[in-house]
Amino acid sequence: LRYLCPYKFLECKAFSAIGLFFVVTIAIKLLKFIYVTFLRSPVNWEKYGLRSGGWVIVTGATDGIGKEFAKQFASKGFNIFLVSRSQTKLDDISKEIRNINQSISKAKTETREFSRLKAAISEVKSYILINNVGVANDLPRLFNEEKEEMIEKLIQINVTGTLEMTKAILPIFVAQKNGFILTVGSFAGEFPMPYLQTYGAAKAFLKMWSLSLNREVSKDGIHVELLNTSFVSTKMSKLKPSFMAPSAKEYVEHAMKKIGISSFTTPYWPHAIAYLVSISVPSCLRTMKRVMKMAAKEK
Repeated sequence: LRYLCPYKFLECKAFSAIGLFFVVTIAIKLLKFIYVTFLRSPVNWEKYGLRSGGWVIVTGATDGIGKEFAKQFASKGFNIFLVSRSQTKLDDISKEIRNINQSISKAKTETREFSRLKAAISEVKSYILINNVGVANDLPRLFNEEKEEMIEKLIQINVTGTLEMTKAILPIFVAQKNGFILTVGSFAGEFPMPYLQTYGAAKAFLKMWSLSLNREVSKDGIHVELLNTSFVSTKMSKLKPSFMAPSAKEYVEHAMKKIGISSFTTPYWPHAIAYLVSISVPSCLRTMKRVMKMAAKEK
């Protein structure tokens, strides 16, 4: 039979190989997901200056995720350097965090004031940078209807501000052969985002920039990581807390147990499941469609 129908035999072998490859790929992703999400030990924060006077620099520190990172790092015993565009909010969050940890510095920053910020950073013994600053569209719009000011704002704050901040701190980390740079990313950078195209593109840029930078500086003892974030209940998102949109406090509590090890992390496990499904199911359906199409030709 094999001699009479060699091509059909080879096609069956090919289908079997495709199926096996798909199953193995999904199994590896699933095992990695289980390990990273539920089994992996958290990072030892003493590596980054805990109990030795280390400072954590947090941008966008006056609301939401950034504020919670500042509070939770302070509760561990780190000194906190707050960066924000609002002096009033900086004063308020400073008072709140001083109730947790007395050692705190703050800095209001705008593009024209960045040189002063660099000077202030050089005066503290920092080991961790949290690139949290960000802004989203006020409303979803077609690109040709979006205001030029909003496009510029999305790029300036989400991209340029993050790069400038990292550029300022990186020489310090390289000199001390130790540092951790965490950038808050978004699911919006993983998939096409019609009507939020510039915001999604900015987040996609940050992902590839972060992964690339990690490969550059890992040899210098510096860890760079992207925090893959879906819906979180914050002032910016305007969402109420729910299972799939945790509060900033709950989200950061999960993040603190997962960050500092991988270059790309989805710390909140319901988000991680959603992400795993989103990157696995489409490829599965495409593979099944091709196999069914090829099988139909044989009938």
